[in-house]
Amino acid sequence: MVVSPAPALTNSKHAARESKEALAELKTKLEFALSRLNDQDTQRTGIEEIREFLQTLYPDWFPMVIACIGEAGTNLKPLGRCESVKLLGLLAELHGDAVIPLLQRMLQVVLTRLQDADLHLREACAETVFRLT
Repeated sequence: MVVSPAPALTNSKHAARESKEALAELKTKLEFALSRLNDQDTQRTGIEEIREFLQTLYPDWFPMVIACIGEAGTNLKPLGRCESVKLLGLLAELHGDAVIPLLQRMLQVVLTRLQDADLHLREACAETVFRLT
């Protein structure tokens, strides 16, 4: 007699795999949208794409978004870094108290950006910290 796995267990494994695949796909889309922040011609489109993405975001995806924004900073021009750090403030405004557990990670990204000599980036960091409070 062959015993098959319980249906609930099979469904949860399938859902977890789909969730991982969905998360990987969303990460790719977010990284592409973040890369659009580098060019003035595509920056507005990138910001709008990311805004729509952030509005529909599930709380368990917040860490991935924060990590992507932090990692993208090294590949962005100063104007793109300014806009990307502002996205952390937008995330906090859109999702309120749901981001509180990740506030330390968000502030770490801001602190990293504060090491940049660009005055506009420092102003964007100050604006972001204000939006986080």
